[in-house]
Amino acid sequence: MIDRLTAPAGTGRQMYGPIEVIAQKTRIVIMGRVRFAGAIVLRDRVRLNVALTRRVEAPWVERIESYGPRWNAHRFMARSAADVDAITELPALVCEGYRDLGMQGSLRRVRPSPVIP
Repeated sequence: MIDRLTAPAGTGRQMYGPIEVIAQKTRIVIMGRVRFAGAIVLRDRVRLNVALTRRVEAPWVERIESYGPRWNAHRFMARSAADVDAITELPALVCEGYRDLGMQGSLRRVRPSPVIP
């Protein structure tokens, strides 16, 4: 199921830049520069999460935890890979989380263009 978070269904290719998948004792973490997605394996299901800068209210989201104005962790459960594939917007949301939080894109300030007389 973790492959479903890191590559579009059926392609086997990553959808975004370099990531690191770290398997820990009780969880799996997906990182760009910082952690932006992951999973915890439970007895009969997997708890998946994706961090976004905005809140996404959707039927598949079990819980949203906000850690400040720009960090919203979206938690959902899956019992099979088919459950993950059924969330059609998930690949785009994972890319958004990677860009904005994983690579800290939302922290970059856009410098104003110099005014040329």
